[in-house]
Amino acid sequence: MCCRKRALPLALVPAVLFAACSDNLGTDPSTSMLARKTGVAASSVSLSESRITFRSSRDDNFEIYFMNADGSNQTRVTNHPAIDAISDWSPDGTQLVFLTNRDAGPWEIYTIGVGGSNPTRLTNNTAFETLPVWSPDGEKIAFRSDRDGNAEVYVMGRDGSGQTNVTNHPGTDTDPNWSPDGTKLAFSSSRSGNRDIYVMNAHGSKLKRLTNDPAFDGTPAWSPDGKFIAFHSQRDHELLEIYVMRTDGTEVTRLTNNTLRDGTPTWSPDGSKIAFHRLVNSSQNVYVMNPDGSGQTQITFTPGLDGFPSWGGLPSAESVAAVAAEVRALLSADVLTAGQANALLAKLDAATESINGGNDTEAAHQLGAFVNQVRALVNSGTLTPEQGEDLIAAAQAALATLG
Repeated sequence: MCCRKRALPLALVPAVLFAACSDNLGTDPSTSMLARKTGVAASSVSLSESRITFRSSRDDNFEIYFMNADGSNQTRVTNHPAIDAISDWSPDGTQLVFLTNRDAGPWEIYTIGVGGSNPTRLTNNTAFETLPVWSPDGEKIAFRSDRDGNAEVYVMGRDGSGQTNVTNHPGTDTDPNWSPDGTKLAFSSSRSGNRDIYVMNAHGSKLKRLTNDPAFDGTPAWSPDGKFIAFHSQRDHELLEIYVMRTDGTEVTRLTNNTLRDGTPTWSPDGSKIAFHRLVNSSQNVYVMNPDGSGQTQITFTPGLDGFPSWGGLPSAESVAAVAAEVRALLSADVLTAGQANALLAKLDAATESINGGNDTEAAHQLGAFVNQVRALVNSGTLTPEQGEDLIAAAQAALATLG
């Protein structure tokens, strides 16, 4: 199958995006290997503090990026010759979970630091493992797997442990998305003959069907207040549009209305915006709009394919804390001495203090000084170039959160 290739020429991308890798489930766009789940982060994160992760082909290969809510400060997270795609934020803002074919086999699920450090494989088998989404408490990850011969929704620990099938049905079950309180999962399923949206308890009980339409409904996304679910659908014509409904399936409202393909909605952490991607001819970009469909605004502008947004992120002080965690890990591994680690941590502590005091300029200065110290440790041979690059990338990611 096409999805087993490690990298694809961009000329083949449209097939991968919406038709290829359908796992023998037809041409329904949600059964594509790049069908998208969406997630919502903690509602304590303001719009200005939030970040959107997305995948892009801008560097002639699919990689993961993140950006501010207005599209500024676009920052690359992954850098690998394989395809990295469809990511979701950890609730603490320090990691992304994503799918990749970097192991020269089927799609697997990895986590990675927001600065690009410590990529860690969570699944490892011959099935397709896709569409990962983090639980609100950060302890579990829901995903789709074909390991039982058909698409099912699975849940595992954040470290990949305890992988459990929670749907157990011969139909296609996919597109998992957690409720804000973490007690339920919304997902799409073909178990009734056509693709509709369902909800169940997180361990698989008390199934309820929310939509019942002859057309395809997919990629449900719970609003942060738990009152609404956004999704995309072909119910009004063959192209995808974005809709929203109450979490009991009532009051279905169409948000987009055009002759383009709009898909994969994701709510901002404060619930004030919805991001989605729009395919125009061979170009795909990320847009944002108000929850009533007004104010549709393009925020990425590439001739290639920017898509599958996921909204999350935390205040910038938390991003600095993620860098500090990496320094402490190097201290624990005896790569750094206590004096070297403390010198680095002092810069990070100063940056955090400046952020908390509202002085982003001074915080940026301290992070810049941290980067210079890391480079000195690489030049002295204390850190390997790879270790230095990981720390610098993490610090640059923290800088990007300062806006």
